[in-house]
Amino acid sequence: MNICLSNVLPDPLREIAVQESSIWGKTCTLHGDHNYIIRAASGTGKTTLLSILYGVRHDYSGKVTMDDHDIRTITPQEWAPLRQTQISCVFQGLRLFDSLTVRENIIIKNRLTDTCSQEEIEQYAHQLHIASLLDAPVRTLSFGQKQRCAICRALCQPFSTLLLDEPFSHIDQANTNTALDLIIHVCEKNGANFILTSLDESSYTDSAKVLTL
Repeated sequence: MNICLSNVLPDPLREIAVQESSIWGKTCTLHGDHNYIIRAASGTGKTTLLSILYGVRHDYSGKVTMDDHDIRTITPQEWAPLRQTQISCVFQGLRLFDSLTVRENIIIKNRLTDTCSQEEIEQYAHQLHIASLLDAPVRTLSFGQKQRCAICRALCQPFSTLLLDEPFSHIDQANTNTALDLIIHVCEKNGANFILTSLDESSYTDSAKVLTL
C-alpha cells in the first residue's frame, strides 16, 4: 500500500513551526515496499499521524491518499474491513482488555480472519518472550509485557501496512531487537511494510528509512 500525504497539517499543530518536518506541510509518499521510522520529539504529532492513517482522526488540512484513494472519502463501513485485512496497528495506549488473558486478547483479533493457528500464536509469543504469560490476565503484566502482547495481537491478522506507535518504549534493547526481528519477518511474509514512530531511530536504522516529523 502506497500512502501519500500532501500538505497535511493537524489542526492542533498549526501554531508550531514545522519547517524541519519531512511530513507535515510537505508532499511525502510512504511506499509500500519500504519500512519507515518516524522520528519525532514529544508533542510533535506521532500519535496524531498514525491516528490519521488509521482513519480515527480527521482534524487536519491537506490530503491523504492510500493507493490513490482519498481517505476522507472512505466510509466507516469501508474502514472496518480495511482495518481487518489491510492496516494493523499497535496503539501507544495498547487498547488491551485488562480483564482477559494474553491469549484471549490475541485470539479476539485472530478470530476475525483466522490468520494464525494456535501453534503460530504460541510461536510468536515464544519469540516475544511472553509464552509463559499467555494464560495470565493482562492486568498483571508490566507495561513492557503488555506492549509485546499488543505486538503479537497486531501480527495475528492480514495486513499490507503495520502501524506501530512507540511500541518499544518500555522494552529493553534485547527484547526490542527480538520483537523487531519478528515484525520484519511477518511483514516480509505478508509482503507488507511497517511505519513505526519513535523518539530515537538509532536501533532501527538498518531496517527502515528514517523520516523526521
